[in-house]
Amino acid sequence: MYVGQGVDRLDGKAKITGSAKYAAEFNLPGMTHGVLVQSTIAAGKITGFDLAAAQAMPGVLAIITTDNAETLRNLKPAPQKVTFPLL
Repeated sequence: MYVGQGVDRLDGKAKITGSAKYAAEFNLPGMTHGVLVQSTIAAGKITGFDLAAAQAMPGVLAIITTDNAETLRNLKPAPQKVTFPLL
């Protein structure tokens, strides 16, 4: 194999024929899903959350916001590409 040469994919035929199973297609017992919800206001400032409607939806297990999220701690410093808080 040389730089610039094509590489055959073992799963290539399964993927193009639709018979391959992707990670999102597996269902496991007790499995839950997470959904990220972005702001609908481009340059707004968060002043609080009204979560009553979302909490009342069937199947909602938790809603994580800046008010209840645990602080993420890095064990050792690493260069960061994101320079602003994600939550």
